[in-house]
Amino acid sequence: MKSLSSYIFIAVIMSSVGYMATRTKNFNIWKMGLLAFIAAPIIMSLENSETAAWVAVTAFFAGYLLPHAHILDGFFGTISDLVNSVRYRDDRRRINSQKEELRRREEELRRQEEELERLRRAYEEAMRNSQQSQQHFEEKNSQGGRQYEKGGRGKHEDFGRKKSGDNTNSSSNTRRQPDPESKRTIHLKALGFDPNKQYSEDEIKIRKRMLLQKYHPDKHYRKSAEELHKVNEKTQEIIQAAYWLERHPDE
Repeated sequence: MKSLSSYIFIAVIMSSVGYMATRTKNFNIWKMGLLAFIAAPIIMSLENSETAAWVAVTAFFAGYLLPHAHILDGFFGTISDLVNSVRYRDDRRRINSQKEELRRREEELRRQEEELERLRRAYEEAMRNSQQSQQHFEEKNSQGGRQYEKGGRGKHEDFGRKKSGDNTNSSSNTRRQPDPESKRTIHLKALGFDPNKQYSEDEIKIRKRMLLQKYHPDKHYRKSAEELHKVNEKTQEIIQAAYWLERHPDE
């Protein structure tokens, strides 16, 4: 313990001397020699004089270089950055991975928004085409029905009388074919209604809105192209059925 305290005393004294030596304007070698002459007997009197001498020399140069320590700021800063880079390497990797995942999700979201917009435009175009085709179909049927009533009624009656006898003779050998479904039955089934019941115009509109919301592209944008095509066909079928039932409530 006595030797340790002596080493500490020598280190403090010699570092202070070194600091004062570097701060003085006129460095006097004789003063340093006098200091060495005084310090040498003290150092040699210790049990381990060689260790004490190294402590004194090291402390002196440490004190002498202390005012110039700012030169090493860049070096220590580089060492500090290197240590921090090793310490936070895993954190940076995790942050970079999260950034990459975020960019990937943003890109996927952008593609989904573009696909959704495309499906929405296709849905609106299908509705417009369906309404136009339905109007054209109604106009064509209306014109054809009037011409048939004017010019074909007599021929139909004559043909019916001519064939009545043949039908009577062959009725026993020919099985009667079932009547095809009427337009009203087909359209009611398309809307999910019972063909044997009557429905008001408000009920038809409510069912149409409900089914169009069910088959809206926003709810099916993750499906394949084939499934989306079926959804568009179902949408057109719903629109045509509702349009026909609203225009022909008594048929």
